[in-house]
Amino acid sequence: MDTAPGALRALAVLALLGPAAAEPLPSFRATGMALDTLTPGDTAQVAFAFTNTTADTILLDEAAGECGCGVRTEPGRRYAPGDSGTVLVTVNTASERPSGSREIALTFRAAADTTREQTATVVLTITAPVRPAVRFVPDVLAGMLAGPGRPSAVAGAFANQTDRPVRVESLALDTPTVLDMLTRQLPCVLGPHEQMPFAVCVRPQALAEGVTAVRSRVRARTQGTKYAEHVCDVYLYLE
Repeated sequence: MDTAPGALRALAVLALLGPAAAEPLPSFRATGMALDTLTPGDTAQVAFAFTNTTADTILLDEAAGECGCGVRTEPGRRYAPGDSGTVLVTVNTASERPSGSREIALTFRAAADTTREQTATVVLTITAPVRPAVRFVPDVLAGMLAGPGRPSAVAGAFANQTDRPVRVESLALDTPTVLDMLTRQLPCVLGPHEQMPFAVCVRPQALAEGVTAVRSRVRARTQGTKYAEHVCDVYLYLE
């Protein structure tokens, strides 16, 4: 079979270059971990194990964490083919991320590649939801309507679980024509780890008008370094 001159030249170039080098990337047992819900101030450690399944000796060239993640490795350690290693990641909830997802980028290279011409990166993911430090306890209130002439109320608390004071600007209901709020005078300051009790009551007029179910929300507005809104669901049903 005849071969075109252009194809012969391409084959000659490939022969000179040799086979393409494999990525210097080890195999991880897992690249993602899910943690239970954490409270601000908590720390958690996660170990990611890997094995060098390549044909070359490799090393971990760079590790970069985000949002309160510290990465501990063995700088300069060389992993021969078949060697195993561990990357230890510490999650610090002092840097709160609403999504609860954190990423750590690890870059590997062949130990012989001193010019870093060919590197490979793997991204590790840790899902670690953080419970708000200022919140309703519980965050859902449910109770039964007692009927006309009898009190119908549910009680809860707004808690400051931080180590610093928090100013509560307001507590408000989505349905003020049906429900009343009983609490201390606002605005007020909650000290560290202090709770502010409150109660949600059904207005007598609403019961007299035959209300059989109420679904509402309590909204708290606080001021720290910025304003924040917190929500508590309320469900009341006729007995």
